Amino acid sequence: MAQLKMKESPSDILSMTSSSQRPHVTQLRAIQSNYWAVRLMLTQAWRDLLESRWYRPTLSADLAAHFLVDKSSSSSLGHILTSEQYLPIGREQPRLLLSGPFRKFLVRVIPDHVTKQYEELEDLDSFAQRELINCASNNYGGFTELEGQQTDLLKKALCMLPFAPAPPSLDQSVRAACADYMGFDQCLTAPSGYSTNILAFRLVAEVAKKESKQCVFICDADSHNSMLTGASMNPDVILERFAHHDTTDLEHRLQHHQNRNPNALICVAIEGLYSMEGSVPPLPDVLALKRSYGFTLLVDEAHSFLALGSAGKGSFNFWQDHGYDCNLREADVMTCMLSKSVGCTGGMVFANRAFAQELRAQDTQSQGHGVEGLATIILLRLYSLICKPLLIQQRMQMRQARSTYMAGKLLAIGCHVISSPGSPIICFRAGTTYQAMTFHAKAFSRGIAVVCAIPPATALWDCRIRLCVASTLAWEDIDTVIREIAVIAKEADLPGLPPVDADFTSLVTRDPEDQMVENETRHTDELVSTFIDRLIEEGDVSSRYFSEAEESEIAFAGMLALHRYGLGPCSARWFYGSFDVFLALEQTLAQLYPSLVCQAGRCRAMICGDADCTLGSTLAASAVPHKSRKTQNLVFVADIPQAAMPKASRYARSGSSVVLKLYSELSEIYHTIAQLSRRRIYLTIHVQAVRDGRPLDLVGLLETLRTCTSNTTLIGITIIIDDRKGLGKIGPRRLGYLDLMESLHGVRFLKDSIAKFSVPVTVLVAGSWFDAFRHQGGYIVGPASAVESLTWNAKAYFWSTPPMPLQAAMSNKALQILKETGKDGRILAKL
Repeated sequence: MAQLKMKESPSDILSMTSSSQRPHVTQLRAIQSNYWAVRLMLTQAWRDLLESRWYRPTLSADLAAHFLVDKSSSSSLGHILTSEQYLPIGREQPRLLLSGPFRKFLVRVIPDHVTKQYEELEDLDSFAQRELINCASNNYGGFTELEGQQTDLLKKALCMLPFAPAPPSLDQSVRAACADYMGFDQCLTAPSGYSTNILAFRLVAEVAKKESKQCVFICDADSHNSMLTGASMNPDVILERFAHHDTTDLEHRLQHHQNRNPNALICVAIEGLYSMEGSVPPLPDVLALKRSYGFTLLVDEAHSFLALGSAGKGSFNFWQDHGYDCNLREADVMTCMLSKSVGCTGGMVFANRAFAQELRAQDTQSQGHGVEGLATIILLRLYSLICKPLLIQQRMQMRQARSTYMAGKLLAIGCHVISSPGSPIICFRAGTTYQAMTFHAKAFSRGIAVVCAIPPATALWDCRIRLCVASTLAWEDIDTVIREIAVIAKEADLPGLPPVDADFTSLVTRDPEDQMVENETRHTDELVSTFIDRLIEEGDVSSRYFSEAEESEIAFAGMLALHRYGLGPCSARWFYGSFDVFLALEQTLAQLYPSLVCQAGRCRAMICGDADCTLGSTLAASAVPHKSRKTQNLVFVADIPQAAMPKASRYARSGSSVVLKLYSELSEIYHTIAQLSRRRIYLTIHVQAVRDGRPLDLVGLLETLRTCTSNTTLIGITIIIDDRKGLGKIGPRRLGYLDLMESLHGVRFLKDSIAKFSVPVTVLVAGSWFDAFRHQGGYIVGPASAVESLTWNAKAYFWSTPPMPLQAAMSNKALQILKETGKDGRILAKL
């Protein structure tokens, strides 16, 4: 093939914006930021005291979660001033969303004095509403605003087709269409971005294992947490990181491993678009190294799929548009997330060659194991978009024009833009966390929603303002955003901001109009409608969980939510905000079990997009050192054979102060504890609510633990009840394990059993919407302080996209139906 003409080198293209060199932070700015951080902590402690809810942390990470201190959780002022601070803007300046991630959205204005506890308030309607211009959502393609007949088609699917798992013929058709569109041999879907990357890295490790090779992952230093988690979860692999975008450092590491073990399977893992700076990797240089060294290439196109390139095919497409021969076939494994530009939830793994064969094997292995799959409406939406290439091209053209214009104007007013040219994410430097927070607050007050990139996503003194540019963002709103940023940036004294006057007279006001796009949309929607009719005819409704009337109620709740919120939330809650429908479901869960409320006082819940990742991430967050370094955290995890997903215990790691043990029988726990006489221990125990058809004897477990720990210095206990086989199946109302226990032992059974301990005992309940109602995602319920910590420490919550708002509405309606139908005794417990 003839070499395509190259106009600029990759380094020249990526340096068209400002220099990526970090700006200097003055000593005065550092002192100001540290003073502000300490003030936040003292303010929180004062709030706790006034509200008689003094916080008692258990694990070292709990301190960071509640008081927002440094990573090491040291209480010394010197350590706070020098360590990496974890200061989430989402906690101090929350957004409570009342509408979907469209070009504009409604929020509740949360008063400062309740920003930490607003999730627990039952009535939020008294708080004022405000409309914001949306520069915070990952809805780059504008696909959350459904085109043509998509709304009616999705409503029809909600009413007439199973929510999840999707009909097999639909699943196969969508995967084949996506593989063909992206040019890969095989495609497999996963319920969340986290599980997508876990599957992708496991895929590479399994191929290495079958070829009897050492697996080496070399990831970009700025890789997403899910990538690093996915790599490290595989046993016996080597994980390294090379300097961000530095192909010289990458080549040095490749040479080292090639000399050390020429037979190793080396996998280089990069992102197609780095979301905390909006930069594209130097892919032509990476591919040149791949041709020389023959390594495996894994690319995570989470933020670039249907967002970057003229056809929306990501970073490869981006470089093709710049004249480079970057063939997608050169990628061995690729992940594309549906929770960003597509406007849904979940993700896809693409694979070529030997990795495609292994992906087929993984697909076959997962069938019949009850693995959580994508919802029918997600697959239908994805299928509709993939079959509209002209629409995608039009949206990419619109988004490119907006991004280029906006970045140019920001540079003109002096903002230190660090993003690649044409990126849907425009980032400019904000300096300290205090400056970023100040900018965020001022933008909110002026009607603009932005996202701030702060620690742990960035270095301590290198915070950024992050603007997400959607293809459907109105030009007049872009003009407003730029004008307001010009004012706010000067007020916040952002780095690299000289007094420059900007000219806004060249504002583009029209987008391309193409009758062919309208015709394509109409024709495709007709085909999808016919496809839905065929699926309805093939469908089997005999396995419905609820009655036909109850199913209609649940579907109607979903349709109302679809109209109000669209499909996907398009970002993680800490960065974008929480939808009011999420809080409604979490408040229902928090009050679901009177025994837990009776024992804990205040309860709270959190929902996530993937049940397995929710549980695994909760275990990992629990398997960390105790706040007292002299105490050993002994973590017991039930060994649950699940062929389709990695064991949850792989999320957690043992260490000097944390010991992780798998067990098959509870007697193994008692035996281990009996051997630890006179040791200071904290117990974290994961138990199954139902095992082999028998419910857990929680009262007996607590009594035995109290007896067998008599010879040790027990500091406390956390029990995580895995209720994935309980909710929807057992209890008088089919509300799960605690519903059953309350019917047998009364509401006070948990409080009475725990009262016998002289140390704190925390009980958490983990469940699955998929196992319960065939919806998507999982949840955790427990004491408010414990769940509050998990919203910060559990990575599957912090870094991952939550479930679809409409699914949250449907799950909430399902819980309400169970609560109501249980009152007349129609539903009996079955074991």
